[in-house]
Amino acid sequence: MTTSKRVKTSFFLILAIAFPAVSTGFAHERTQAARTQAAPTQAAPTQGEKTRTGKPGLLIMTHGAPTPEWNKKVKVFEEKVKKLNETKKTFHCIVAANLEFNSPSPQEAVAELELAGCDRIIVVPLFVMPGSHTIRDLPAVMGVYYSPSLREKMMADESHAGHDHAPSQGHSARNRTGCILHQAARPKVPVTITHTMEEGGFLERYLADEVTALSQNPSEESVLLLVHGDAGYAGVLDPLMQHLADRVVEETQVAAAERANCQVGQSYLQNAIPAINRLAGRSKRVLVIGMYVASSAKEIHQRAMGRNGEEVSKPFGVNIRFSENDIITHPQAVTWVFQSAEGAL
Repeated sequence: MTTSKRVKTSFFLILAIAFPAVSTGFAHERTQAARTQAAPTQAAPTQGEKTRTGKPGLLIMTHGAPTPEWNKKVKVFEEKVKKLNETKKTFHCIVAANLEFNSPSPQEAVAELELAGCDRIIVVPLFVMPGSHTIRDLPAVMGVYYSPSLREKMMADESHAGHDHAPSQGHSARNRTGCILHQAARPKVPVTITHTMEEGGFLERYLADEVTALSQNPSEESVLLLVHGDAGYAGVLDPLMQHLADRVVEETQVAAAERANCQVGQSYLQNAIPAINRLAGRSKRVLVIGMYVASSAKEIHQRAMGRNGEEVSKPFGVNIRFSENDIITHPQAVTWVFQSAEGAL
């Protein structure tokens, strides 16, 4: 052994004797480093394996309506969502609120969720399609979107807004469609707003099931979809509704499918009746399906006829069938809400 090597060896022997803790520490660090290098890298969790922490709250945001029947349906739906949560245990607290007309307001719902201890809020809009309500009004009343003009209106006294159906309490604002909005909430926790019902394939399933339930001989039948959309967002609404009409034809093999924007019955005579007559000219039966959260095609028809004191004759001797179901009565509606909310966690 050379002199240089003997010196180095003696140095490390002296170091090990004089400072055993240091020497052992060096060895321990080398061992740990080797183990770290040898250990396989753990894959990141997939979307379905996402770890959920904290106490998320679920806020189901509906349009709201002045009719007790509509609000009763939404309340029943809310209880169904809560029942599912008892099994899944995903959300710490669940509340449904109304964008317009009545309680609970977004302010009241946010206060309830925060009082329950929720550390974030997932808002699922119970709306069929995107429009001014979901793109502009909902973010504004949830306090996550600022518009000087809309804020000014929200701060105005509701009695000055002059609407037939004012909210139950607090201040409000008339939105771009002329409806009264509740005053904006001021959440103290993070808020996430999810998509509307046109995503996820749920509407396609709802329509196919409704047509199948009413149909007798698809090749001799046509379908009319009654819709309510914001004219200012026709560029978004029309392609989506055309897609649904095309899918109905594809999945159920009916002869044809069209859509008629009749609001919630106000323009039923002007838009829906001509469409029924047009489809009746080439089909033996016309199936009318409502694209409404909590109103059926039959209810829209009866409301419009009662308002106008008229009845629809059976043109060309065809049979016209009106669906008696609305979207949230479909068995998969609750599942759609949960999947939408869970995806945002």
